[in-house]
Amino acid sequence: MKITTRNAARCGLLLGGMLIATTAAAVSNLTVSTPGSTATKLSLFNRANTQVASGVGGLTATAIDAGGYTLRVETPTGLVTTDIALDDDSTCTYNVDTSSGKAERIRCVPLMDQQQQQQEGWSLIGMGGYKRSPFSADVNTQFGNGSTDLDDSGWRFSLETRRYIRTTSSGRVFAWAGVDLFSGIDKRDLFLDVHPTAGNDTGAALKEEYGFRLGIGQSWKLGGGLTLDGMLGLHGTRVEGQLITDESGGGGVRETFAERKWLFGPTVGLGLSYPLSGMPNAFFHTRATFDYMPELSISGRSSNAFDYSTRIDGGWQPSLQFGIGSSF
Repeated sequence: MKITTRNAARCGLLLGGMLIATTAAAVSNLTVSTPGSTATKLSLFNRANTQVASGVGGLTATAIDAGGYTLRVETPTGLVTTDIALDDDSTCTYNVDTSSGKAERIRCVPLMDQQQQQQEGWSLIGMGGYKRSPFSADVNTQFGNGSTDLDDSGWRFSLETRRYIRTTSSGRVFAWAGVDLFSGIDKRDLFLDVHPTAGNDTGAALKEEYGFRLGIGQSWKLGGGLTLDGMLGLHGTRVEGQLITDESGGGGVRETFAERKWLFGPTVGLGLSYPLSGMPNAFFHTRATFDYMPELSISGRSSNAFDYSTRIDGGWQPSLQFGIGSSF
């Protein structure tokens, strides 16, 4: 190749760019936690004694040069310094013992591994909390009709797993599935007096037993470690409905027409997550969930050949739960 001034300049620019790319400093991220204290003051200095980050109750520094730093911790007994090291192209986590002021390295995760975990990670969440079940029932008999409120509330315990399938500019997309166990949601009401039996003798009952949920969702980082989750999916809930009538005052018997079945409907949820100090993979999670329950119909004929029917209407059921999760 003929070497001209222009070609030499081009080669020089190419070599210069390669040299800059090869000698560019590696960058890292740093997170420092102070378990048990939200008032501890922290400062991070580089080897030139220039402050690069500070915080109270914790410290976060992103895209800083890898290498050696000095962490200064203000304790009730004075200033404590600890030399720390950040691996090349990694996210490093340190914890501070607030009584001594010394910092301990927990782990350093390469950024490439961390990005891969964010793209394809799993998490498992266990939760418990309150659920309201606002059912109502219409009962029809040959002797009279009526309506009652089967509104009840109880406990909801859930175990859920997530698979993060994509990271976007606004957050992380995930698929999720979970199982539910209900306790205390068991409402019974005899509200009609249609037979020559003392008191009300006819009514309805409903009990929620267990269920499952699955769907998709997205999480958004709000800052300060807080994450907002939005979820949409399908739920299936196993229930037992009953139509009850007591004809014993008229020569018959007490009848219970029962039906156990799955009720399916949409479910939506909105949750918040926050990392637990000293446990890099664990997080606290709280969520509000709304499940739509369709209607349930039951009918039957008594031993005295009288016909009965009921329609138990569902609607949107709210839940509020709290729990602990872990990513892996």
